[in-house]
Amino acid sequence: MRSFWWEYLGERFEVIFNLIAGGRWYRHQDTTDPTVVHRCLIIDYPPVENLLGDSEFRIYEYELEELDPAVRSMLFQTLKMDAPEFECSYS
Repeated sequence: MRSFWWEYLGERFEVIFNLIAGGRWYRHQDTTDPTVVHRCLIIDYPPVENLLGDSEFRIYEYELEELDPAVRSMLFQTLKMDAPEFECSYS
């Protein structure tokens, strides 16, 4: 598997695993309910800079759950990150 398709901010693009530059978890409070905290994975992906105006995009936790397990596993392997909550480990 070399890639998957993703839609972010209304734009659909192909995410090629070997072009991913990095990633990190990010947490933020819900704007309407400050007791709710959302977690997302920010992916550093330079190929989308011209399309999105930024070289990164986000995948929220609920979206990660909906990804095909093979895609999700490959994503975390590429990022060299463990994600036991998704049964993915790099080590």
